Amino acid sequence: MAIDQLQERLRQHSADRTPIGLLNLEEDAAIISFVPEDMTVKVAAGLTLSKLQAELAQAGQWLPLDPAGESVTIKQIIDGNLYGPRRYGYGAIREHLIGMEMLLADGRLVQSGGNVVKNVAGYDLMKLFVGARQSLGIVANATFKLQPLLERTAILKRPCRDSVEVAEITDRLMNSEVCPVILDWFRVDEGVAVSLCTAFAGTNAEVGWQLQEIAGLGFTEMDGTDYQRSQPAVKSTIKPSSLRELVDELGNAPFVARAGNGVMWSERPLGQPSRRPRDLERRLKETFDPLGLLPRLD
Repeated sequence: MAIDQLQERLRQHSADRTPIGLLNLEEDAAIISFVPEDMTVKVAAGLTLSKLQAELAQAGQWLPLDPAGESVTIKQIIDGNLYGPRRYGYGAIREHLIGMEMLLADGRLVQSGGNVVKNVAGYDLMKLFVGARQSLGIVANATFKLQPLLERTAILKRPCRDSVEVAEITDRLMNSEVCPVILDWFRVDEGVAVSLCTAFAGTNAEVGWQLQEIAGLGFTEMDGTDYQRSQPAVKSTIKPSSLRELVDELGNAPFVARAGNGVMWSERPLGQPSRRPRDLERRLKETFDPLGLLPRLD
């Protein structure tokens, strides 16, 4: 759906005061502008990440995001603040966003940021929309800063007997001179051993040196990070220092944990419930969507 058509539809919803459901943006999914020499790209929000990465790769560049799913769109990544194992080394989508255009519930198109990396004008309102799940507005397009394609990535796995061993191997890894871009603990099937996944990326020389540095820790190379495709549904925010204790609390149950980021997926909530700023959320909702036409955050 083109932006002008979407605006007209939103204006009608606003005039009639009828709720706005999920909207299909895939019909207008395309790269709007790509400047390889500036390493920036502007894309329609309905474009899938996989199609974007394929286009960028032809110019030797990529957007360092890796959420699970071949068909996940830029809008879904922004709405849900989605990320994968490489968040440890590259950050989440906030770190790569430099501009965004959003449609408010009344059809207005608002802009935050710009099309170049060095842009500091105005308030950084676009970060409010990351993870807002369309409660404040609808992401129309986004501009990202890119990185050069990596010469080599080595993804490694280390099965461990229990939480004591996986914590010990993690400590030895982190106290070495290597710079991992992935640091995950996981158990994909009930009753199997806990595993540690790490990865190194860069030039052949950089990756080769780091592999030599950890040669005595018992890691073996694996093809990818398929374990995240079967991660449980319940997400918890935890203290990384509490991870070993929580793994023991789970017993033999499956889980996936971003060990360096304090995020864990399991079959039930773990740790202390996060304290959301409810009053701030309410005031933002009243400002951006005073008629309450867009979905609520919870």
